[in-house]
Amino acid sequence: MFSEPNNPRAMTAYRFAIYGLIPVAGLLLGPMALALGLAGWRHARQNPDRQGVGHAVTAVILGALEVLTNAVGLALIWIGIESLGA
Repeated sequence: MFSEPNNPRAMTAYRFAIYGLIPVAGLLLGPMALALGLAGWRHARQNPDRQGVGHAVTAVILGALEVLTNAVGLALIWIGIESLGA
């Protein structure tokens, strides 16, 4: 029924990026989606017969946003904890 993806790196990165939207899961899955998305994008550019550019680009964008928002969130948590001690 479903065909196998032509670019497994991009598809895996896309799944990591989607699952990384779950709170706390993005701490681990965001960077993985970003790294695999870049690898999938590079693979798709080098092999024109392969597909998955859309999945790779989506994974890179979502992965970068997850890394950024998790870093800001952790910084704000740290600042909040520090202000409780003062």
